[in-house]
Amino acid sequence: MVHPIDESSPLWGVSAAEFEASRPEIFILVTAMDETFSQVVHSRMSYVGSEVAWSAKFKSMLDDGSVFHVNLDRIHDIEHL
Repeated sequence: MVHPIDESSPLWGVSAAEFEASRPEIFILVTAMDETFSQVVHSRMSYVGSEVAWSAKFKSMLDDGSVFHVNLDRIHDIEHL
């Protein structure tokens, strides 16, 4: 999940120091359908300010080559801008 920080975001103009000082906690709630078992699955996560990566983006999870393959080993990999 990615939240773009633009003019419509409540985080627009907030510095990393201001963000940390406010002692934030971000909750992510996801509901999806597992098509294999036809079951609804739920996931929830909580992140505190120190777990938020500033000036970073996710690295590509796609393997190079002609076959479309997502490498889940890279799901947490980020690169700083």
